Amino acid sequence: MDGYSWLTIAIGLPILVVVIAAFWGLWKIGKKVSFLKHMIIALLGGLVLGVIIQVVYGFLPNGSESVLFAFDWIDIVKTAYSNLLRIMIVPLVLVAIITGILKASDSSAEGNKVGKGAAIAIGTLMITCGIAAVFAVATTYAFEAIPGLSMSAAQFLGGEGAGMEANSSFVGTFLGIFAADNIFGAISKNTILPVMFLSLVFSIIIINMKKSEDESYQAAGAKVQSAINVGYEFTMGLVEFVIGLAPYGVFAFILSFAAKMPFENYLALAGFVVASYVAMLLMWGVHFLIMFFCGVTPRRFFRKCGKSMIMAFSTRSSMATMPTTIKNMEDLGVEPTLATFSATFGTCVGQNG
Repeated sequence: MDGYSWLTIAIGLPILVVVIAAFWGLWKIGKKVSFLKHMIIALLGGLVLGVIIQVVYGFLPNGSESVLFAFDWIDIVKTAYSNLLRIMIVPLVLVAIITGILKASDSSAEGNKVGKGAAIAIGTLMITCGIAAVFAVATTYAFEAIPGLSMSAAQFLGGEGAGMEANSSFVGTFLGIFAADNIFGAISKNTILPVMFLSLVFSIIIINMKKSEDESYQAAGAKVQSAINVGYEFTMGLVEFVIGLAPYGVFAFILSFAAKMPFENYLALAGFVVASYVAMLLMWGVHFLIMFFCGVTPRRFFRKCGKSMIMAFSTRSSMATMPTTIKNMEDLGVEPTLATFSATFGTCVGQNG
């Protein structure tokens, strides 16, 4: 193969065999344990196997190149799963928001509930984002004072990588609503804020069609709503399917990371990880206070939202985690429209924190 010697290929082939066997074992385990346990096993298994591969092949000639050769193939799983997650984000946001608004329009009580919930969600996101930013700055300054520890997330994680850029200000976030030149541009770039705005516009158009005095126009509006409802059911089926593949995607992500990360970078990585966990634990304290006042116990929260947290930690992408987040919020009893709105808006605004 181009770029690799036959010795490199010959040494790298056993890695492929071992990893394929590991995927098979993970599939067998998945039939016997719960989804959350399956995810944890995939996370820990990928980490352990990745470290073993790096240690063993570090003593062989062409070992490092052989690892890279093997992971050129193994990373196909990681890339395929990551892209599959991103593919469904835009249709999920589009149909879920339109469906929710149309349902709310059929009932004034439901409409008031959705409007009040959206206002509370925006206000909560603004406040918690500000608190998160303060925690992040304080933690960074504290850990940068420790010799030998690096705070550069980009050195290890390579950024969000989910088709969107963090906005640098509150105003910038809302300007992002009108960032797309056309709907196809927004869809192709996975820019969520313009899609949310377009969902609102489409919803208003459909509502006006249904309320039109022209019966043919009114009937057309009802047909469009029926089509949107079918699209919503299909999209949720797609979400369930992709989430079911999460343990294999997580295993591929962690395995690739652990096998290719040089050991000499682990100390600096440890500093970044510890600092991140300190900041996140502080932020969890804030969230637990909010949950306490909302009547949600930490045990119930972790039981219902464990999937999305593992997805977030393993894929390092808020956007890729968003479909799982929406599903977990619904499991907690959040109305689907509010779950979709809060998760999508929170993913965009949360980049600031």
